[in-house]
Amino acid sequence: MRTIPIGATGSFALVVRPEHLASRFKDAMLPDVLATPVLVMVVENAALAALKPFLEPGETAVGTRVDIRHLAPTPVGMRVVGEASVTRVEGRRIEFRVSAADEGGQIGTGTHERMVVDAARMEQAVEAKRSARAHLSGMACAFLKLWQFIAVNARAGHLVSEDFSPHFRTSPAALGTF
Repeated sequence: MRTIPIGATGSFALVVRPEHLASRFKDAMLPDVLATPVLVMVVENAALAALKPFLEPGETAVGTRVDIRHLAPTPVGMRVVGEASVTRVEGRRIEFRVSAADEGGQIGTGTHERMVVDAARMEQAVEAKRSARAHLSGMACAFLKLWQFIAVNARAGHLVSEDFSPHFRTSPAALGTF
């Protein structure tokens, strides 16, 4: 990572489309306005744009903290521009002041933090989680099948509490239903 100067800036623009709306993104009862998670994406991308010129090949920067106030609604068709300015650099941790505006004025403000990471090491960590998840998922399926077997046989009267360890006493009614 090259030295990132305080005051380095970046921006990101987005025209609000139907898939960016709170009413589609979260809850149909919400008005047809820009969803807050999309506003967060806009300012995060502005911060990343501020960092890109200073990243070495194989490096990227991931978001680690966001504190945003969504100040005003933005309807479909309006252009939103996010701005980010570096306010602090501590090793690989970079802090930003962020803001966003639409054609009517400011719609968001806050702070954001990103960490510069080695992309290959991050991918290795992601793959390790995928592998662990697949293993745990297989164990969970085996446990569920065992529990279903016990429940079905207990309800049918084929299992009684004496079939189990003295530490596990149950009745068909205690097993519940599936």
